[in-house]
Order: sequence, then C-alpha cells, then structure tokens
Amino acid sequence: MKKVLVIAYFAKNFGDDLFLKILFERYNDVEWTMDVNDENYRKIFAKYKNVKIINTFCHKVFRKLELEKLLYKKYDAVVFIGGSIFMETENWKRTYTYRQKIFRSFNEKSIFFIGCNFGPFKSEEFFEKYKSLFGNCKDICFRDKYSYDLFSYLDNARVAPDIVFQLKTKKIEKLENSLGISLIDLKNRKELIEYQKIYINKIVDIIKEAINREIKITLFSFCEREGDMKIIEEITNNLDDKYSNYINIENYNGDIERFLDKFKAMENIIGTRFHACILSQVFGQGLYPIIYSSKTYNVLKEIDLIDEYTYIQDLENLNEKHILDTISKNKIKDSKIFLEAEEQFEVLDKYVKY
Repeated sequence: MKKVLVIAYFAKNFGDDLFLKILFERYNDVEWTMDVNDENYRKIFAKYKNVKIINTFCHKVFRKLELEKLLYKKYDAVVFIGGSIFMETENWKRTYTYRQKIFRSFNEKSIFFIGCNFGPFKSEEFFEKYKSLFGNCKDICFRDKYSYDLFSYLDNARVAPDIVFQLKTKKIEKLENSLGISLIDLKNRKELIEYQKIYINKIVDIIKEAINREIKITLFSFCEREGDMKIIEEITNNLDDKYSNYINIENYNGDIERFLDKFKAMENIIGTRFHACILSQVFGQGLYPIIYSSKTYNVLKEIDLIDEYTYIQDLENLNEKHILDTISKNKIKDSKIFLEAEEQFEVLDKYVKY
C-alpha cells in the first residue's frame, strides 16, 4: 500500500472537502495522510480507514529546523489537490517557499498537482517562480484551458474538467418549486468589497420575488470561515419577517453527505460559489451564475453555459424576474464532461497501480 501525503485547503470549505472525499474514495487502497491542525478533520473523514491526520505541531518543529527530508521520507508521494491554489496574494512568497521545501523532499516523479487553476496573478516573478516549480513535478492537471495554455509547453501539464463533475452520489427527490442560493462575503475580497451593499440588495430582491411566487428558498453557506454565514445574516436582516420566516439556511458544518443531500434537493440554483455552479450541473439543476472570479466564467465558457450569467460588478442591471423566468432552462448541454473529469486522475491512477 502506497503512503501518500495530501496537501489541500483545510478550512472546512465544502468544495475543497468534496475534492478530498472524491480522492479518498477513488483510492481506498492508498494510505492518505493529512497535515492539518484543525481537529474537525478527524471527524469529517472518520469513516475512511485509509486516512490519517498527523501532528501538525511536530511538523512545524521539523520545518523550523529545516529537517523536511526526515519529515517526509516515509511517504511515497505527495498530492496537492485544490482549485484556486495559485493566486498571487500578499504572502504568496511564503506559500511558494513552503511548497519548494516539499519539492526538495520528494522525487519529481512522485509530486502531483490535481484540479487547479492558475491566478489571478500580476507579476512576472510570480509566474516565473511557478513555471520553474511546475517543471519539476510528475503531473499538473489544470481544470480550465486558460490556466493550461499558460503552461502548455510543459510535457507534464494537462487539462481536464473540474474534479467535482465526476461526483457520484445517491439519487434524491427534488423539492418541488425550490431555489437554492449560494453566497459569498465580498468584504474579504478587496476588488469586490465596494459591491457588497449592491450584492445584498439584489439577493434580497431575488428572494422577495421568489417568495411572492411561492418558491421555497434555501440559502447555502459553503464556508463559514470565509464569511458565508455573515453575508446570510446580513441578507436576512434586510428582510421583513413575512419573507425571512420562509427561508431555510444550510451551513456546511463538516457533514458532507448531509450538505450534499440538501443541495441536490433544490430544483434550481443561483450560484456565487464556484462549486455551487459545478454541482448544479452534476445534479441536473437550472443555474443562474453570479460571477465573482474569472475562474467561474472560464469553466462555464468551456462547458457552453454562458447564455445566462452576471458579474458581481454588473449586478445593478440584473432583473430578478428575468432570473426566475429563465433559470430552469439553463443547464449543461453535453454530458460527456462528467466522464472527462475523471481524466484529472489519469496519471495518478497509473502511479498508484504500479
């Protein structure tokens, strides 16, 4: 049994935890280890007997003493799995240095990046640093053509649809005349913070119109740590009781299956969260995307689903009646993408098998 270290975004974010669920279930003959200091993850993945969580404090000590090779020598490979894991943030150099040290501890034939997109980025330095890093791994599979095109000259670079497109779950009956809305807190995003009030007001208008049409509303929080519940609270505080009393709220608390069941029971989805848009197509739901990042548009364009959408910057011009009149018809046209998504694991499959 191969022993593999997995590095992901451990913030109890539903989309990223879903990546891990898919990974662990696909490779139940691999011993996976997560280096995470959030004890919630022991509970979230407790049912997977092939998953371990190690003592992060010990790892921090080893890293401080620059003894990474001793730390990682018991693992056969390392898998980086995540979506927006290459953004040029203020502390990107610290993250890059951490990844570089991991690279030095593993043979290049045992380093994998799965399910990612590249950017947004501004500097040539950021791009050049990662170009060098990517050239020293076994496989890097992007989830959008824009990212792939930046590094297509690398022999180890590939592209395949987002990992979540291949999700397989039990069927559940749709709640008749229902609408799910996924939300994000714009206060955490410098380039979008000025649109927070407009965003809240528009969602409030959509909810009022939907409830007036006797549509059942559920507000979905994919990541409480990133402020999803805060924005939901602000929205509900802007609604009279005659509306707020008819709203359900679902906050992801680490119970992946429960959250999935609640989400896929919706007939239609208004999605701000990236994976709300992806999951809506997995479950055959009508979708209206409210786009906060180019990564969402890039993916929707590649699956030919850009007849209906609005960028957050253009929300003032959005008509809530139009959304509710058209949403049920806005669905993916080509189902082959669900099979193509499995290509994300093509190289890792071969490594695990042999």
